[in-house]
Amino acid sequence: MRGVMKQEFKQLRFWQLLSVAGFFINALSLIFMVQSPGQLGPDVLTVVSGIMFWAGLLLGIAGQVVLLRKTKGLPGKAHVGLIRLFTNRYGFIADVTLGVSLIGVFITLFAGNGMGIFMQIIWSLFIFSFSMHCVLNGRKFNYIYRLKNKRSVRNERRV
Repeated sequence: MRGVMKQEFKQLRFWQLLSVAGFFINALSLIFMVQSPGQLGPDVLTVVSGIMFWAGLLLGIAGQVVLLRKTKGLPGKAHVGLIRLFTNRYGFIADVTLGVSLIGVFITLFAGNGMGIFMQIIWSLFIFSFSMHCVLNGRKFNYIYRLKNKRSVRNERRV
């Protein structure tokens, strides 16, 4: 990689990893949201998990917005990660995990109250895999992935 491309790659990768970390914190917070029936006020764990939820969500979205601004006008196919499947190996892993966790979500919906912490873990996995499906199948990640693998991104026609 040339100097400018290497610097660009490092900067884009930083924002991508920050965004992924934000979405991970967002999903992880769902595990710690404990339902305590009969309690008058929220306990510390519930408040901390609520802060983690919103901070992680905002951090993930902010990272994607920064990436959008930094990759605006750059070559590459313009596609939205929400509607694309299996665009690269990381997207494949995210899509398979999304499908498996969606099945788990349906099982926990029909199984009901007896699932406990397992239900929170499945929902957390579903939220994270959905976020990763959108991120890892999107144009911004595709551009960074091609930069990393030294594939030609400059000669592609924008669609």
